[in-house]
Amino acid sequence: MVLLSRRLVVPLTALLFSLEAPTVLAEDPSAARPTHIQADTLIYSKETRTYEGKGSVVVVQGPSRLEADEATLNVATGQVTAVGRVHLNDGVSDIRGERLDFNINTTKGVIFHGRLFVVEGNFTVDAQVMERLSEEQYRLEGASFTTCSVLEGERTPWQFKADKAELETEGFLYARHVRFCILDVPVLYMPAVLFPAKRERATGFLFPQLGSSSVQGFKVREAFFWDISPSQDMTAALDYRGKLGKGADLEYRYAFSRNSDGRFWTRLFRDSQKIPSVS
Repeated sequence: MVLLSRRLVVPLTALLFSLEAPTVLAEDPSAARPTHIQADTLIYSKETRTYEGKGSVVVVQGPSRLEADEATLNVATGQVTAVGRVHLNDGVSDIRGERLDFNINTTKGVIFHGRLFVVEGNFTVDAQVMERLSEEQYRLEGASFTTCSVLEGERTPWQFKADKAELETEGFLYARHVRFCILDVPVLYMPAVLFPAKRERATGFLFPQLGSSSVQGFKVREAFFWDISPSQDMTAALDYRGKLGKGADLEYRYAFSRNSDGRFWTRLFRDSQKIPSVS
């Protein structure tokens, strides 16, 4: 067993040396890409070919970078277990959590009490259990998702919550038994929803538009986008305004050529306010 630490004690002189945290090339001859591991204290076991790091652990392989308070890395299998302020970034997704069991070679693993920020889709997903099936596919339990930018410790203005969900970062997020919540209060239940999880055009529900004013009250607009073809699309939406009423609108767009394009739009709104009588 080999011990590598930030601080080394030399018995003969009783002199204490302060060194930089060691960086080790933890490479397996059969691995496609080298793996680097760094920590305040590193212990290596030749028998199990495992590094155990404590304090500011950093594991890097290719574009993937893992940070944690403590972590173990098996060089032979590529299996990593990290606990305490876990942060994984691979250039596609940014993941934080309390614990991570992850294989750096297959990119598969499980994150517990994790938060995933999808850079391409610009939305955040939280889950009690987040199983990563590949770089782009996740299976979620106890999940919530939103496009709101929320700082740590702040309450999310609105979010969707689901018992189970499946996410493909270059495709869709499909969730079952969904509750739409405002400040953690459920206001709408949906048996299932399908949201686009990428910037390119894709059929599915769009994230709701929320607002509030003294005249209209609380406002929410939920729309469904239909990508009919590369030259056609349609959007249907429901519109609710607390002090005014509710309505719906439909928009159809086409662009068959440079000289042939257009837009059809219709809207229906039922005003709940009574019109004052004129005497």
